Amino acid sequence: MQREFDTNGRLASLDDGSAGDYEFTYDVEGVLTSVAYPNEVVTSVTRDNLANTTNAQTVSGSSVLFDAAYSYGDDGLPSEVLESGNAELDQQFAYEDR
Repeated sequence: MQREFDTNGRLASLDDGSAGDYEFTYDVEGVLTSVAYPNEVVTSVTRDNLANTTNAQTVSGSSVLFDAAYSYGDDGLPSEVLESGNAELDQQFAYEDR
């Protein structure tokens, strides 16, 4: 297994010796934003200024395999996950007062 790191010491690529190369990218704050898999599938994540995930998408070429939007309540807790194209998987969350 071979690993390469960027100038900030973060994992930039990984070759597992059998499947191939995985590539990792980060935003300016060092938070992981995407993973490219050996089979040409790419998962990307966007985050808000509090580092909460706001969208996650997995694509293969021009085909979208997964696309979800995440919402948060005023308390910062997840309130909703909406998956594009598959409302059956949408989730809403409610929390009891502590």
